[in-house]
Amino acid sequence: MKLSLLHLLCVVWTMMGTMILLLDCELSGRALGCTEDERIGLLNLKAAFKFPNPSWHADHQDCCRWKEIKCSNVANTMRVTELHLNDTIEQMPFYLDASWSLNASLFLPLDELQVLDLSLNGLAGFTNTLRLKNLRSLNLSGNDLKQVPNLDGLPSLTKIFLSFNRLEDLNHLKGLKLETLDLSGNYQSFSQDELSIIWNMTSLKYLSINWNELNDSIFEGK
Repeated sequence: MKLSLLHLLCVVWTMMGTMILLLDCELSGRALGCTEDERIGLLNLKAAFKFPNPSWHADHQDCCRWKEIKCSNVANTMRVTELHLNDTIEQMPFYLDASWSLNASLFLPLDELQVLDLSLNGLAGFTNTLRLKNLRSLNLSGNDLKQVPNLDGLPSLTKIFLSFNRLEDLNHLKGLKLETLDLSGNYQSFSQDELSIIWNMTSLKYLSINWNELNDSIFEGK
């Protein structure tokens, strides 16, 4: 009897130990947050933007707790799905000789990103093509863009915000299945060919082209 009771206690303790170990592993996985590739990628982005965000630190392992970041559970792994890097450049205001180009390859580790806000950063464009297969919303408002960047690497894109830039060329919007397009505040008189790109967007639900030099006749028959 004593032997059986001792055996039972050993089994119970073993099971409890296993459960504690599994729970510890699960909590550790959650605490780690995003993947190591994402964490390193975010630190490289911080260096590129040169913004002093103390929560983005190499010693802080859980990058899902860093400011301006939102993570979601993707296939039982916490991944970065939203990134808000708006108004982060120290050289402000952006319109005073602070234009610069961002290396788009820095975003490659963030392959589950769905929302990216890069507004108010004085960006003149990207070196390389932005390739994020899951990106749905891109905010580039309030930068120094003269043309829409190459968006061929964003097959899931449905929303793009390009207000208050210096856009003169809309050709890279061609073929996109956009639902939301904001071109307001560029103070441009876009050509009929460029405007036809917009009129051919059959999935478009929201369009803003206020504060541009457009003639009312462009809307005839639209």
